[in-house]
Amino acid sequence: MAKELIKTPWTLEDGTINFPYRALHDKVFMWRIPPVPKFIKSVIEIPKQYLEYYQDGSGIILSVGPGYWSQKGEWIASNEKVKPGTRVMIHKGVPWETRVTGLDGKRYSVTICHVVDIFGVL
Repeated sequence: MAKELIKTPWTLEDGTINFPYRALHDKVFMWRIPPVPKFIKSVIEIPKQYLEYYQDGSGIILSVGPGYWSQKGEWIASNEKVKPGTRVMIHKGVPWETRVTGLDGKRYSVTICHVVDIFGVL
């Protein structure tokens, strides 16, 4: 089964992401995508009320910071599995968002979070 490619406003024709900003420290820029209402080829259907209240967010990574220095003076690098183009799951309550101009000239909302806010790679 081929992997489904979800396009962002910064995705080029060859599938690479051309995001204009670079994340610093342990921050991540992420393009939010709506949650999937049905799982496992429609065998299990999740009620809409449950999805609205409990569903965590998912998105596509646009930019990842290199890491940060701990209070002990140790360098903690970002996880190598979290890279631009990776689809991830985050908590829906991640508070930071900003507006960034896409390749088509329109402005889009982009989520900013820490690498530790990501709890799953899809």
